[in-house]
Amino acid sequence: MNASLAAMQLMLATKEAGLDSCPMGGFDSEKLIEAFRIPERYIPVMLVSVGKAAKPAYPSSRFEVEAAAVWNSF
Repeated sequence: MNASLAAMQLMLATKEAGLDSCPMGGFDSEKLIEAFRIPERYIPVMLVSVGKAAKPAYPSSRFEVEAAAVWNSF
């Protein structure tokens, strides 16, 4: 299952609440299951940390919307 849309919504909600978040991949799911006693029916696929950032995040380079979207035409 793909958890990225749920994680995105969670991260947008945390920002709206004045908090910061960070998605984490590459974790040891077996150790997570053991440490938090996660029931067998759940499969951890992503972690999202939530809190207050110690310092601002690194800036990211993204296209301006005008460079990536076409308006009122095809």
